[in-house]
Amino acid sequence: MIQTTAQTGRNWFFIYTAIVLASIGLSVALLFSSLTSIDHWYWETTAGRWIDGVWGVLELAAAFIGLRRLRLADTGLSRTLGMWLGAIVILDGIDSMSGAFTGKLLSFTPIGRGIGCAVMLSLIFLAILGLVRWLLKFGSGAMGVARTVIDEAIRMKLAVVFMALMLVTVPIMPFLQSADNPLHYRVQTFLTYSMFVTGLLLSLMTIFLACATLSSEITDKQIFTVAVKPVRRGTYLLGKWLGIVLLNAVLVTVAGLAIYFFTVGYLANLPPQSASDAIALRDEVLVARVSAQPRPKVPLDDQAEKMLQQTLKENPQTVMQLGEQTAGELGLTGASPQKLMQWGATAAKNQYRADLDKQWLSVGPRDVQEYVFTGFKPVVDAWQRDVEAYKKKIEDAKAAGQTTIEPLARRFVQMRYKIKVSSTAGGDEVLMQVAYNGQVVPIKLVVNIAQTVNVPVDLIRPDGTLQIAWFNPLPTNPTVSFTPKDGFEVLYRAGDFGLNFVRAMISMWVKLAFLAMLGLMAATFLGFPVACMLSLLVYVAAAASPFLVDAVRGVSSKPDDTFGYIELGMKYIAQAVIAIVGRYADYRATPLVIDGRLFSWADTGGCVLWIGVVWTGMVGLIAWLIFQRRELARVQI
Repeated sequence: MIQTTAQTGRNWFFIYTAIVLASIGLSVALLFSSLTSIDHWYWETTAGRWIDGVWGVLELAAAFIGLRRLRLADTGLSRTLGMWLGAIVILDGIDSMSGAFTGKLLSFTPIGRGIGCAVMLSLIFLAILGLVRWLLKFGSGAMGVARTVIDEAIRMKLAVVFMALMLVTVPIMPFLQSADNPLHYRVQTFLTYSMFVTGLLLSLMTIFLACATLSSEITDKQIFTVAVKPVRRGTYLLGKWLGIVLLNAVLVTVAGLAIYFFTVGYLANLPPQSASDAIALRDEVLVARVSAQPRPKVPLDDQAEKMLQQTLKENPQTVMQLGEQTAGELGLTGASPQKLMQWGATAAKNQYRADLDKQWLSVGPRDVQEYVFTGFKPVVDAWQRDVEAYKKKIEDAKAAGQTTIEPLARRFVQMRYKIKVSSTAGGDEVLMQVAYNGQVVPIKLVVNIAQTVNVPVDLIRPDGTLQIAWFNPLPTNPTVSFTPKDGFEVLYRAGDFGLNFVRAMISMWVKLAFLAMLGLMAATFLGFPVACMLSLLVYVAAAASPFLVDAVRGVSSKPDDTFGYIELGMKYIAQAVIAIVGRYADYRATPLVIDGRLFSWADTGGCVLWIGVVWTGMVGLIAWLIFQRRELARVQI
């Protein structure tokens, strides 16, 4: 991997290699020491500082000589990897020189720890990448093309920039967190930024690399040497895609290992600020929870149907008017009375259902509203197993003569709510009472802010039912309304953080595979800049489709002026975009993992099926058809 000129001789090569390996080993030891808080007495002694100084000089000298005498290989890959390792040796030499002059290694500072972790991450990346390249060496056709793409990516400055940014940014983030914040907030913040940065950088790198690897060969006429070889164009295109997918697999694996290690192995082991902070970390962040929605005692659909039948019996003309209004909005004239009554009945039932939803999710002054949640039987059973195990532990402790036994840690589910009020004259806070299966607790609600309250599992009934009653005690209080959908829910544990995180990284890799095929498809008929613009446009539209849904929801279907018609046209365009690429955002695993919610195997399978197979396959078919018919080299006589 690292080669020297013949004039330097084999001795320099062996010396340089030994120093590189020793530097890597020392870097691992120093990083482990700094992360685990091992005693640092060695680096504070005079002898230790002298050893650091001599070692640092040797490292810097060896790195300087080795980097100057690297011989450029045919592919340039050896030179790139050699310079990467040389940079690692230089960083370790600077660290040793710092210990010699100041008595304190940079490895024990937050930035130094981040840099050290970035070095380790780079070594892991190089090792796995070398293994992948070695395995691809045994194949031909598409596998040979894939190996060439990986080599090209390592040499390409733009791709290396994105890889370096990811390998450096993620390890530094944990050490920039302020210790003044609660621990669960620090862990959640790190997960948010690290997963977002990883997904964004790898998406951009994938698009640019996919567009460049094909369009540059066509533009520079390098494709001519391939077009005349016995390699089918479909195989060639598949090899390009396979190389990018394998490179992304390595990068996603390395980034995933780093994020998981810093989350579970480092940040989660720091001391929490309080007992509630530790509980929040355990039950709200490092967990995979599912949401239970409340249900009324009488189904609202049945109530709406009864109200509709009563209206049809007592005042059918109202239903007919609703049908005529619906026909007018749709621009349908001349409909039969039966059709009008059918449309009116549907509109009336929907209106009744909306009114019942609003009424059911509201609690007026001096009023009580009850909500029933079911499905907590697995949680209750797990708690009972903990109780039985604790009882046995007590018996064993008494038999052994122990007098002090740690109390059993309580388990919780999280009640999450967000309210609106009919009037803010009394301020943004409302004092109410809530009862969990009869146990009344006073609670202060803040308007338009999502709040979470821990509910002990031992308050849930043995059959897994949790009944929550809200009481609005003061006659001066406003009417309190819970926002629909996620405005009132109970979250409970359904899995562990580890598998949830793995599923999220798999979905990220699948989406990157789609982006790779999208970039290749664009490059089959467009130049590099335009292909990148098209791919980025599709990527942004797909990622932003949930926001497009909210944006077009309030646009009227009956414009009054020119601007209204423009809005209507934009609405139709946005709806078309949502219909085509909206499923991309349906599998947003990162926000779920950050919020401690479950991204299930069913969700992962849906992502693989729709985005990894259907979408990628369709785009790949289009790319093959275009590439198959494109004239690349013409034989002239």
